Amino acid sequence: MGSTTMTKVHPVSNFSEYSLDGINCIEASAGTGKTYTISHLYLRLIIEKEFSIDNILVVTFTNAATEELRSRIRTIIKIAYDMVEGKCSNEVIEKYKELYEYLNKKADSGNYRKQIKDKLQLALSEIDKAHIYTIHSFCSRTLNEFAFESRSLFGSQLVEDESPYLRRVVEDFYYTTIAPLGEEFVALFFQKNEDFVSWFMKLLHKLPDDPDIAILPDITFEPKRLQQQVDTLTKQIKTIREKFNAEFGSIKDNYCKALADGVLNKKSYNEDDIYTLQQTIQILSVYSALQDDINKNLNKFSLSGLLSKLKGGYNKGEKHYTWHEFFTLLDECRNTIIHIKIQVIAAYREFILYSETQYSRYRDRWNIISFRDILKDMHKALKQGTDSKLAIRVRERFKAALIDEFQDTDPLQYSIFTTIFKKKGYILYIIGDPKQAIYSFRGADVFAYIKARASADNIYTLTKSFRSTPALSHAINYIFSRINNPFVFNEIQYHPVESQIQDSCFGKDALQIWFIKQDDINDKNISVGIARKIIARNIAREIQKIVNGSYVINGKALQYSDIAILVRKHHEAELVQDVLRQCGINSVLYSRQSVFTTPEVWELLHVLEAIINPSSTAAIKRALATSLLGYCGYDIMQMEQQGLLDTIKMQCAAYLDVWKLKGFIVMLQRLLHDDAIVKKKNDDTVAKRILQYNDGERVITNILHCAEILADTECQKKLDPVALVEWLKKAMYVEAEAKEQELRLESDANAVKIVTIHASKGLEYPVVFCPYLFNVSSLDEIFVFHDSADNNYKTHVSFQFSKNKVEEKALLFPDNDYEAFEFIAKCELLAESLRIAYVAITRAKFRCYIGWGNINTTKTSALRYLFHYDNTTIKNFIEGIDRSTDELLNDLKLIEDESGGVISVKPIHDKILLSQETIQPIYHQPHHIKKLVKPLEPGWQLTSYTSLSYRREDEKSDEVQVPVIIKEEAKEQSIFTFPAGSIPGLCIHKIFETIDFDADTKAISQAVSDSLKRFNINSVWTDIVTTMVHNVLKVPLQTNFVSLSSIPTNKRRHELEFYYPVEKLDSKRLVQLFNEHSLFTMKYASALEQLSFADISGFMHGYIDMVFELDNAYYIVDWKSNLLGTSLEDYHRSLLQNAIASHLYFLQYTIYTVAIHRYLHLMLGKSYSYEKHFGGVLYIFVRGVDAAHGCEYGIFYDKPDAVLISKLDKLLGGVTI
Repeated sequence: MGSTTMTKVHPVSNFSEYSLDGINCIEASAGTGKTYTISHLYLRLIIEKEFSIDNILVVTFTNAATEELRSRIRTIIKIAYDMVEGKCSNEVIEKYKELYEYLNKKADSGNYRKQIKDKLQLALSEIDKAHIYTIHSFCSRTLNEFAFESRSLFGSQLVEDESPYLRRVVEDFYYTTIAPLGEEFVALFFQKNEDFVSWFMKLLHKLPDDPDIAILPDITFEPKRLQQQVDTLTKQIKTIREKFNAEFGSIKDNYCKALADGVLNKKSYNEDDIYTLQQTIQILSVYSALQDDINKNLNKFSLSGLLSKLKGGYNKGEKHYTWHEFFTLLDECRNTIIHIKIQVIAAYREFILYSETQYSRYRDRWNIISFRDILKDMHKALKQGTDSKLAIRVRERFKAALIDEFQDTDPLQYSIFTTIFKKKGYILYIIGDPKQAIYSFRGADVFAYIKARASADNIYTLTKSFRSTPALSHAINYIFSRINNPFVFNEIQYHPVESQIQDSCFGKDALQIWFIKQDDINDKNISVGIARKIIARNIAREIQKIVNGSYVINGKALQYSDIAILVRKHHEAELVQDVLRQCGINSVLYSRQSVFTTPEVWELLHVLEAIINPSSTAAIKRALATSLLGYCGYDIMQMEQQGLLDTIKMQCAAYLDVWKLKGFIVMLQRLLHDDAIVKKKNDDTVAKRILQYNDGERVITNILHCAEILADTECQKKLDPVALVEWLKKAMYVEAEAKEQELRLESDANAVKIVTIHASKGLEYPVVFCPYLFNVSSLDEIFVFHDSADNNYKTHVSFQFSKNKVEEKALLFPDNDYEAFEFIAKCELLAESLRIAYVAITRAKFRCYIGWGNINTTKTSALRYLFHYDNTTIKNFIEGIDRSTDELLNDLKLIEDESGGVISVKPIHDKILLSQETIQPIYHQPHHIKKLVKPLEPGWQLTSYTSLSYRREDEKSDEVQVPVIIKEEAKEQSIFTFPAGSIPGLCIHKIFETIDFDADTKAISQAVSDSLKRFNINSVWTDIVTTMVHNVLKVPLQTNFVSLSSIPTNKRRHELEFYYPVEKLDSKRLVQLFNEHSLFTMKYASALEQLSFADISGFMHGYIDMVFELDNAYYIVDWKSNLLGTSLEDYHRSLLQNAIASHLYFLQYTIYTVAIHRYLHLMLGKSYSYEKHFGGVLYIFVRGVDAAHGCEYGIFYDKPDAVLISKLDKLLGGVTI
């Protein structure tokens, strides 16, 4: 398949054969010495072209690859220098024989030895300055260095993850285009269990980086037309439902008669189907009508659907049947649905066009630049072509460029390098292997490589393999040479390689194909799930067989660590690891997944939220329900009924005290090795419970890895517990991909390696298992394909339709192009699967195993193509042809015979293994906690008074609030010697939250006694705490004011939770606002200086202990159990202001006041008046309240100035004041 005129390919066996002029392409098959070739080309440019280090550009894919290339180039130059000097040993000369012969030839022709030596000596002295970069680094440096020529903005902030900014674009589109249509329209735009933002973000991430991309179909979104169609559909659904309910009997009779008379094909219809239709009609709505299953049923019973399934003479038009008019209504409905779906697709297209423009605006506004933007800016700066100012400046420096891993390029990168270096007198080498182009999900485009290859003056291929044994190389050569186009497109051909290493101890059959025998399975074909399990268990058996000391590699017995199992998906890796674990085989799973995306870290988050909010029953329940602590719903219900949740709250408060005093890591170690809150089974601790899971070591590894990151962050950023949990949330939402956040290995000591194929690229292993190369990729909601017309390979994006949506296709693609587009896209998917298979198979040095069989849904898989394609039309293959197991086995037998024995076919059939499917593990895997749907915006977070107050410039370790612990026997018992700290504080809060304010002393005493017992506080304090509670309830709150006992229950609310939005709040502006109010500044000047925090946007969150209403005015009450001193005088009204200042309680109560202010404004509307409806703030320091002294002690009252609260409200909302 394909139409490019093939340029002749030159097989190369010596690095001196490459041309040093023009554009050259080197195709380096797996294991053929690509890095060796690049380093030797670099050397030739120095010696033959007399280029300095500063004249040569090398670009590769990763930072690690740049360091490897730098090291290899340095080594080759040093060896060459030593050879010219005559200082090399015979061993080195033998190893680098080609280099030695090349240098002698050059040095002896014209007596150039000294000149060569001088060039190499200069190169060695400057090698640290060599221009070896990643593509993004090269473009970034170029744009910065030549900012004038490229017209680049100065001071742009590089953002590694642009997703938060793209998400903002999605939301803008939603609010400007979709939301105005009305809520009922929103659901039309995503038919899966996702929110609007996630759905549209997926569309963006699927788009390739191609400035000339074409988006199909070319239709315009018309909101008014969509509204009209939805109105029409609403009326049609109403008519259909009324008609069906009123005339169900006659409709049913008409349908059943058609069945009885042989009008309809009974393979497609039966009598019960009418009742399925009845259910469909009852739940029919505008939204459900667009869902595939509902829509399919409507189509089935529409008149056109019925007519398409006629039988006999009715099908030929010889007979006629009169249908009920109801079925015609379904046809009309179906037609409307089609037009609605077309408008939905038009909206998708509108969004794609909108996103590019809007994102550019945001980029300019925020002055940010992402890695993707760097390439786009470079491409834009070169828009004027080869003679643009920027291209000229780059060529003034670089005379030659060597671009590594070019198969992973994209149209932008291809355009950048060809624009710069496609000029006479300059050298461009593109080096790669299109057979290993497997990163399309990252935007790589193999067709950009094909275009570049077609424009090359010379194409070379490497012929020597330094990886696989002769037997395995021969097997790979045979597999990929037996059909005409092993990679579907004839632009990508396979060129056989010759092994340069010795044979192995594994014998002749280096490639084994395991075929699951059909007769061992009940089904005609094997399901993919069963096939995976059978192969996994046979892998375990084979590993046990070969790691027995009889196979020796380089003088050492084969170890588990010499074996790799390559998979495509993480769930496949987990399945294999689970089977190996059951068989006692140590294995390690390599993953680039962020530790923050793992379920155990999400569960850890719930536990940490409970610890920082020990008074929150909801937070405690969420923590208990995690698999880390192990309680089920029934357990939690029982604990709540028995009052045991307070014990857990008390323990969480104790953990919080440890966290504040000794740091996060100490607290976590205590939590893991404690049995205080875990559901007990024998002597379980949290850690012991986790290790009882099958993957317990993996879970513990992830938790400790996360803990290490949190501990480092806590130390570096000086974060308190609340702020640290907020940081963790943000890190989890953005799914950061920093190297230190990648999953760590459980243990790498002599373990089988389980690796994804994509992660294995560039690596090699003595023995490789490829168990699941039969996976078939399907087209996504939007798919990419390339038009090969004029060899241009223009990138197209189109939306997918199911096969039965003929009308949709006809309306959207009137020229009937859609089927061709879909076919090309499927061919491209197959081609990529074949390239992935090639990468997997060529990782092996000595032996490779491949799993295969007559497996369901694999008719268009890479293995079906490689092993069973008969070189007929690719169209027949894509459509999928059924083959019997015997036919497949016959094909494999032919392969086995023709390969000369290097390929063997091994049937696998083990009924004993299959019978074990019913065995259940003793411990279940941890439940996965569902992620929050919507990630946070950049800088957005959930903040609170606590997190703000901890962020002080003068914060020191000795200022940590340590709970005051007073020995009960040390002093005479009084409320001033009552224990201090988080747990007693929770106890006091609980009393005031649950007690009846007008209760008598006996009832108060009983409530106090119960609470002390729950919080494990000695009952000797009952009378003292009872007296304190009595004083607090009976004392007038202010002069000539009521007491709390006179506030009825229906006039007060406890633990009032609030959220309100905050935008761009920073400490500097907050302090400035407070300083504008002289009374406030006079009271709290020194405390205000402590506030220090950067911009915060998101939501303010908190709990107000109590709010009560009196005479239409609302008051805030906060219980304070602080130990301010050991006598009543320490709690005098005049001294309470010191506590308010030192703890920044004034910040707390102004935040609370804004919450009540906003709430009352919302509820009362225009009639609201701050002066009239807000009564003020009462901070009650309960230890210092004494009925005999009235409100002079223990009660702090303030009503912030109305102007201050109004301005603070605006400031928190992001308004400049």
